[in-house]
Amino acid sequence: MPLCNTYQYCSGISHEPFHRLQTLAAQKNYGQVLICFVAFLLREKGNYRLTLPPDVTNLITEFKEIPPPSQLSPLAIMQRWNAYSLKLIEILISVWTRTWDPCYGDGTNIWDPTMYFITLISIKADHSWAQVIEATPIITRMTYCMRTIFLVSLHMGDVETAIVRERHHNLEKWHYEGNDSTFHSLCSLQVYMAWLFYHGAHVLQLGSGIDAFSIQTVRKNNLW
Repeated sequence: MPLCNTYQYCSGISHEPFHRLQTLAAQKNYGQVLICFVAFLLREKGNYRLTLPPDVTNLITEFKEIPPPSQLSPLAIMQRWNAYSLKLIEILISVWTRTWDPCYGDGTNIWDPTMYFITLISIKADHSWAQVIEATPIITRMTYCMRTIFLVSLHMGDVETAIVRERHHNLEKWHYEGNDSTFHSLCSLQVYMAWLFYHGAHVLQLGSGIDAFSIQTVRKNNLW
């Protein structure tokens, strides 16, 4: 999908509010995708590289030095904004508010880590691609989680309205279709999935010449 699409949000703004997930099961299903993505970013890598910018790598190192919630005091756990949560949100915002160039070379590096994750999690245990009907909810959940993290980041800490507006201004271009961003890539992939399903191509294929066995090995070692 092209990155130079027209600014679709200008031609027709949706006035439907951003809904809270209504059931615990939905919250669990959506949250599981984000948990897997965070694990993918944080876990030590095996025989492959996930190239990240130095600032993201530094944030991950800092995050690993913070005691997890299980080791926090009851008072710290009750606080709405603790250091563990704030640093995790900072990592995600850093990953989702930048452009990613394709990494060419020996095949072990793949572009945007979010899109890399979507590729990995779309490989089934038998090394085949997931059905379109199976992969589409993953993309939908990741997109929802991204919007949620953006929303949460606007209100971190005790902030005034002016600060919220400033934060929104800084994030604005990263959650619109048509801009070169991870959000745009996910939205474009959703359109592509709908096209595949409409035209009867029910098996997802995110690339040609990809070694599904190697991808599945990476997936098993790092996502679950």
